[in-house]
Amino acid sequence: DDDLETVLTILKNNKISPCSLLELGVGTGLMADFMTSHGYMCCGVDSSPEMLAKARQRNDNIRLLLSDMLTVDLKEKFSLILCVFDTINHLASLADWESLFEVVLRHMTPDGTFLFDFNTETKLQMLANVGRLYESRGNSFALFRFKDLGEGKLEWDVSYHQLRNNFYCVTRSIIMERAYHYTIILDALSKKFGKISCYNDAGQIVGNAD
Repeated sequence: DDDLETVLTILKNNKISPCSLLELGVGTGLMADFMTSHGYMCCGVDSSPEMLAKARQRNDNIRLLLSDMLTVDLKEKFSLILCVFDTINHLASLADWESLFEVVLRHMTPDGTFLFDFNTETKLQMLANVGRLYESRGNSFALFRFKDLGEGKLEWDVSYHQLRNNFYCVTRSIIMERAYHYTIILDALSKKFGKISCYNDAGQIVGNAD
């Protein structure tokens, strides 16, 4: 997966070696499993028991904890903290983003690194303009429908169709994402963190804010 390799590329370019890692919003454990295979000692937090069950099936050697990432307090420090796959966009307000940054500071070593990704306003508007996307993998496919809710908000109506015994099993979920202009995000980050670097989807640096 390109996203997995991009994270690894950014870490290698910053000379960050395998270390203790906390993933906020670990989900099904895709990233944590990948990072574990590259020597990182991973701990994952998620508020969904269903997602954690899938993560355990993927790799039962990863330490997984059920908790809201906005309130979790593990009373320990990690050298690297990740929040990826646009997880931060699921937070309802900028105040929640700032609360997440506080959680990161509480759990990060003094010389630690926080790496996260997010969908931009432009990306969400592009999806709204497209309206729907179709993705096929083997005997299953997913249909994504997008609705612009205004104020940087986008509704994702996602239905997964999996072929089982000649019948499709369908699961559906409604997800809301919210994006902010990058200057607003940088301002919130600069109040809490030191060196800030920005990267594109290919892992190439596009700016610094010290």
